[in-house]
Amino acid sequence: MAAAAGKGLPFCLTRVRRPLNLQPLLGRRGYASQLGGTDLQSVEVDVLLEGALTQHDSNAVDRLSEQLEEDAAAVVALALRRRASREPRYRLPAMATVSLVLCDDARIRELNFQYRNKDMPTDVLSFEMSDELDGAMRLPVKLLGDLVISLDAAARQAEERG
Repeated sequence: MAAAAGKGLPFCLTRVRRPLNLQPLLGRRGYASQLGGTDLQSVEVDVLLEGALTQHDSNAVDRLSEQLEEDAAAVVALALRRRASREPRYRLPAMATVSLVLCDDARIRELNFQYRNKDMPTDVLSFEMSDELDGAMRLPVKLLGDLVISLDAAARQAEERG
């Protein structure tokens, strides 16, 4: 994970305190089916689970993880292709990577306080990797960073928005 002052984000998996209804998040058409292929050789998406998610329906979490992985890969490819078309000097990398961390409200609240000094849960936190290293070393891999998503917040928002 990209983090301030060189601190990493530890991976942890703990017991869940309450069930999470993921049904409103599943079964929707994903971005991957709408965006088509990629010009990149590959886009790697790592999906990690943190916090209290183990009591949730593991099949629903697995399906959601797979859908998010596929959608994120398609969106990353689209964004990089778009950047390359707008910036003539930008070289499309051979590979791009991004991490998605799915967690509960308690875990994202801890991270929100640690990195933003806000003692409350949020729906998404992002930790972007700097482009400086890519430009200086001309790496074939574009490290995009990490997205942390609270499944609790996502389920609430899906229910509220229908």
